[in-house]
Amino acid sequence: MKIMPALGGDPEIFVVDKEDSLVSASEIIKGAIKTSSNNGKKVGEVVNDGMQIELHPTPSTCRVILAANLFDCMKSANNLAKSKGLSLSSSFTKNVKEKVLKALSKEVSALGCEPDYFAYSGKVKILNIDGSKHFKRYCGGHIHLGIVSNSGADKEFYKKSVVDQFHSHADEMIKMFDYLVGNTSVLLDHDESNVERRKVYGQAGSYRYQPHGIEYRTLSNAWLRHTSFMSLMYGLARLAAKLTPPTYNDVVKIATLKTFTKEVPEKAIEEAINDNNFELAEKNFKKIASILLTEAKAMVNYYVIESFKENDFKYILYLNKFPEKAIWYGKDYNQMWNIENSPSMHSIGNTNFGWQDTLKSVVGIEKLLKDKDFVSISLN
Repeated sequence: MKIMPALGGDPEIFVVDKEDSLVSASEIIKGAIKTSSNNGKKVGEVVNDGMQIELHPTPSTCRVILAANLFDCMKSANNLAKSKGLSLSSSFTKNVKEKVLKALSKEVSALGCEPDYFAYSGKVKILNIDGSKHFKRYCGGHIHLGIVSNSGADKEFYKKSVVDQFHSHADEMIKMFDYLVGNTSVLLDHDESNVERRKVYGQAGSYRYQPHGIEYRTLSNAWLRHTSFMSLMYGLARLAAKLTPPTYNDVVKIATLKTFTKEVPEKAIEEAINDNNFELAEKNFKKIASILLTEAKAMVNYYVIESFKENDFKYILYLNKFPEKAIWYGKDYNQMWNIENSPSMHSIGNTNFGWQDTLKSVVGIEKLLKDKDFVSISLN
């Protein structure tokens, strides 16, 4: 990929009452509400997506800025919920009471509106489920990568750039997403409801074309639990895009999809993601990480590898074996993002830390290197 892709997304969040029962987002929001930072700049929207609230942070090429935009969207969503005596839930699969479903309009209760494409089979899928009779709902954490439109730019040139960089290589790029993002997410989120959700949607290799680029639809919203989790997912997503032709630096020998598939069959990636099989995902991950680390040594432009180093990969394996040691484990959004007590992140800075900052400042690399459980982790 020859451009620096803009990062965006439309993660969904449930709203619940005091008994932790799901409440339709249509009860608290109609349409879209613009979200602004405390200096008045628009940083996104909060949208009614039927049963869920959907967050639309303004895209950015910088993960820190995207996190700040997302924070302000979450703060707006939280304020909306609180005004009705409700709260945001960090669960991404919840039951819906029959009386709640019956009270909803067909438009609100509907499941699926546009087709999903699948990178492995080439098939197109539209959900054929009667939402008024399906007593489960799921929150996706869909990641968007693309090109930000410049109002002054030639529209045809913009469309061609999107096609050349994203649409023409969609299947290959989404497979790279699965290898780097989807498989890794399994190691950090052991929630069994992932299997249940993916029987409905969000299977490995699922995506949609967007006017600005591509939408990766495999992830739940689990990465919303902390900015470091989010930072890792978006860093790997950007890396997946950069390792998909046409590449950032054609002269440099890089780890292509073909290199990955020689070591890790596509079926192993699909199985690990769809079955939330974190043991298989670990086997896949070790091989993928070893390839990336080997290729990084040959990089002229090291930024293509997003500066991921051996300790980053070892820490992911560490959290797979000891998930309770993750800083987001068992905590809700307010505990992790401090959305009720903090002003805009645009004014206070990224106090919740990104991936590398978490390793350095929160976890502490020096402390981690003395942890016998971490020392025992091996990429081999």
